[in-house]
Amino acid sequence: MPPRGADLNNRAASLAGGERSRSHALATEFHHGREVVVHEGLYVLITGDQDLQAAIRYQLTAHRRAEAPKGPSSAGVIASLQKKQRKLLDLHYAEQIDAETFAEEHRHIVSQIKTLQQEAVDKFDQVAELLAHFDAQRIWDSATATER
Repeated sequence: MPPRGADLNNRAASLAGGERSRSHALATEFHHGREVVVHEGLYVLITGDQDLQAAIRYQLTAHRRAEAPKGPSSAGVIASLQKKQRKLLDLHYAEQIDAETFAEEHRHIVSQIKTLQQEAVDKFDQVAELLAHFDAQRIWDSATATER
């Protein structure tokens, strides 16, 4: 059994500055132990309380009851911005806008595209993090016959 949180904190605090990696290892061990305790505690709480299970199911299905967001998707907006970018480039090549206006508009469009792409990457990372800790067997074991 890993040492308790207070023991690890005391051990980590007493280490000299030259043992930074050992301190990091102890902190990691502490956080892992805490995650296991929380995970096990939630499992016991959830599997033993039918009302809590119903409330959790209700919250997890809230997205099905909510209206879909209005407006275009990020992919649609990015495609539109890329189309705008091509039109801007065509205007520049046809010498219908000066170089300074082209550069300013191009920077603005590129900035918008990069922001939207970063938001998509962040959302992907969030989903990947959730899936990394996804325990399908535990969920299956806790599910009712109807849910299975």
